[in-house]
Amino acid sequence: LDLAMQGKLVEQDPEEKPASVPSPTSSSSNQPRKRSRKRKQLKDVTPDEQPFEPPEGWLWVRLGKAARLRRGFDLPVRKRVPGHVPVYGSNGPLGTHNEVGIRGPGVVTGRSGSIGKVHYVPGVFWPLNTALYVEDFFGNDPRFIELMLKYVNLQRFSSYSAVPTLNRNVAHEEPVLVPPFAEQIRIVARFDELMALCDDLEAQQQHRNTLQTQFRASALDALMQAEDGDDLDQAWARIREHWADLTDHPDCVDEIRQVILQLAVRGKLVEQDPDDEPASVLLEHIAAEKARLVKEKKLRKPKKLPPFNQQDVPFSVPSGWSWCYLNDTGAIGTGTTPSTSNTEYYSNGSIPWVSSSLTGKDLIETGTSNITMLAVRECRLRIYPPGSLIVALYGQGKTRGQVAWLGIHAAVNQACAAIEPVLDVEPLHRYLMLVLQRNYNKLRLKAAGGAQPNLNLGKLASMLVPLPPLAEQYRIVARVNELMALCDDLEQHLKQTHHLREALAGAATHAVVQLGG
Repeated sequence: LDLAMQGKLVEQDPEEKPASVPSPTSSSSNQPRKRSRKRKQLKDVTPDEQPFEPPEGWLWVRLGKAARLRRGFDLPVRKRVPGHVPVYGSNGPLGTHNEVGIRGPGVVTGRSGSIGKVHYVPGVFWPLNTALYVEDFFGNDPRFIELMLKYVNLQRFSSYSAVPTLNRNVAHEEPVLVPPFAEQIRIVARFDELMALCDDLEAQQQHRNTLQTQFRASALDALMQAEDGDDLDQAWARIREHWADLTDHPDCVDEIRQVILQLAVRGKLVEQDPDDEPASVLLEHIAAEKARLVKEKKLRKPKKLPPFNQQDVPFSVPSGWSWCYLNDTGAIGTGTTPSTSNTEYYSNGSIPWVSSSLTGKDLIETGTSNITMLAVRECRLRIYPPGSLIVALYGQGKTRGQVAWLGIHAAVNQACAAIEPVLDVEPLHRYLMLVLQRNYNKLRLKAAGGAQPNLNLGKLASMLVPLPPLAEQYRIVARVNELMALCDDLEQHLKQTHHLREALAGAATHAVVQLGG
């Protein structure tokens, strides 16, 4: 469009009749009914309004002297019945009717709603009152006027109100360049030719992206589904061989992160050591400690969950691992919101209080607000220690199911669940955080409710967890951190490459426009 509207898309022909300003009385109206209202006369474009000298045979004029816009007409919905006259609104064709239409060809643009959308209509049509149509072309080619209206960006002339409306009187004042009629025809033909090439290129890119997405999904799925060491080696070899095809865009990195988490929780990221103390022993220690804390009234007695059988687990785990409920790995609780009308609950408070909005971070180091010890006592809030995992039970957008590491002592509101460690073994909760991140989408599907679905403690507590030996948890967490750091570097590199590619493309396009091809 830049090249077309600046006279740089096709060569000028000095033999062609140059563009001229139509006289006030000249008209090539499509409008079947005459209007008697006197039109505002448009002034000539001054030299100060011309950003550059026009090409040979071209002329700077006001838009309203190249194409005069008029508001469309009302047509009840009951009359939009199958017929021979297409009905156009701000978004384009909206059906047909059998009554008289505007003589074609014509150009229609949105007046309200989809302002600036431009449609070329090759034959008779009926423009609704939500649209503007070109009433007069003043001897210009309709297809060229279509390109001109797209180029000037009519959205710039909309009113800033609750329902923006295109102000055609302001649009009519916009300076535009008009070429000789013969050159208009050549510009449209060349533009269509180049747009067809662009469409082909876009289709090829979409096809390539589809194949690349399918290949990436297949390669990563093979990696996740590998059942033994040989399968795993082959899957990794395939990914290494085609690494450039798998990771050419920043969005690909999220899929790799998910694969890393999947491999981690299935025991395929690090090797097992038969000398490691099995996970069953760790679970026994946790159960004994929870029983002691309950007996000392430092912990509420958890609700007993029914046993599960082998058919309930989604996949097999290596030797030394154990399937368990999330509730078996710690103490799960929640909180509440102290009444905001009671100033004694918040004034000079020193205890951090966390809401679900903070779960968007990996680490929570400050509260949403601070509350007093009076609020803790009277609202029966529990202060959770650092190392607890905070899970959003509900919240806007992507919040539900998010998990964050609590780095401070804090209470939480009712939209959060807190998984409190009962043993002083940090890798356990680091590993559980990986499991919860891997199961983010599954957790969200467990939510129930209408406008704002939510999880509950019961559904969270009964989530099945593949638990490795504690020593392997150390190794898994260390390996995941190492690989996630590589993913962060890769993502940053791809973003920089992507931005550089866009900048180069923009600079090249600008250079072409400035140099005229």
